[in-house]
Amino acid sequence: MAEATTQKLNYAMNPTKASGSRSYRTKIYPSNSTTAQANQTTIIDLPSNMPTTYMDYTNTVFTFTLTNNDAAAVVLDKAGCLALIKKIELVTSGGIVLSSIDEYGALASMFLSLQTDNTYLAGVGANMLGTTGDADGLSIAAGGSRKFCMPLVLTPLFDNKYWYLGSRDYLSIQITWHTAAKGTVGAATDSEIQFSNMSLISYFIELNPEVQQMVASNVGNKFKMICNDWRHTQASLGTEQSLVTTLGFSFNSLNRILFCHRGTSNTAAAYSQMNRSTRLINRYWFSLGGVQYPQVPVEVDLGSGAEVLYELEVAQHSLGSLQYDNSINNGGGFLLDAGAGTSNALSGRFLGGVNFESQHSGDKGLYSGVNSMGSQIQYNGEYATGVACVVDFYADYTVEYYLDMNVDGVWNKLT
Repeated sequence: MAEATTQKLNYAMNPTKASGSRSYRTKIYPSNSTTAQANQTTIIDLPSNMPTTYMDYTNTVFTFTLTNNDAAAVVLDKAGCLALIKKIELVTSGGIVLSSIDEYGALASMFLSLQTDNTYLAGVGANMLGTTGDADGLSIAAGGSRKFCMPLVLTPLFDNKYWYLGSRDYLSIQITWHTAAKGTVGAATDSEIQFSNMSLISYFIELNPEVQQMVASNVGNKFKMICNDWRHTQASLGTEQSLVTTLGFSFNSLNRILFCHRGTSNTAAAYSQMNRSTRLINRYWFSLGGVQYPQVPVEVDLGSGAEVLYELEVAQHSLGSLQYDNSINNGGGFLLDAGAGTSNALSGRFLGGVNFESQHSGDKGLYSGVNSMGSQIQYNGEYATGVACVVDFYADYTVEYYLDMNVDGVWNKLT
């Protein structure tokens, strides 16, 4: 067997100085209006035709001030300012929809449960996002205001390569706000929840011309990005003891599906985004083209939920981590059924999921989700008799964005 020494003794291996470039902070203001109210849409147009410049999307936040013009205080949902968003879309100026994540607030709340602990939620998250950890939501007094800085997590450009701003078309980030009843708890109307001082704060990286020429030459002036995106669909479940529904997810690489149960009567008096019920589920599975996933159904023990949590950690690729941060059982809420959602103690945290990847590469050098193109995918759930609810399904899939500066110079996508 060959012998070797530790890399700490390898004095020939050292970091390499980055090529010529500069990074600068910039603000981009909405193109339609710097103010909005609940149930309206805010549009931010990114610049284009900047041939040596890239946007660092992972170091980008959307910042705004929320003002409560109601005569009484309002309380934010448990997901803070993320729960205020109904939909986020990435659309090119040519009308190509690169991404559309509906019911974004509920998805964000699921990931706050899955990937953040109370230290974050009551610390940095409280200041930036308005989260509160294992406590009731953030209260904003009558006539009061609060500023937020919100990274656009879960959107496909987050945690990926720099976004090239040299294209001939531009990219629009379109944020549709929830109604006041869905985004806050209280008596405020849509017109009384006001958003102002809105802007996208980002860092741009400008390369020296010769460095940009080298980057473009290395890829033949064709820029390609492989990203993860999310797609939403929803079904209704009454008091029945089973649900079989076709989801319509059709992708080249379907990586995982997460789902949750939320009340059908979400009103201004209760949390609408982070109140997820078990709905007395007994077991569940998915079927794709006649093949069952997982091959053995997930049994739900409402005494512990252990098998559901196991599948969630498999889908998160975190099963072997004993330092895995989460807040999924705050207040014992993971196994709460049909909580009223009027307080933290009465808000459920349940969610389920299944992994569809055959292999996993931790360095993101490989994607191996199942091909669902042209096949019918169904959810199968078995329940005890319970309260009517809606079931939200979110598919995590791999998407390719490409820009050919030799042809049309516009962004396109393949799913």
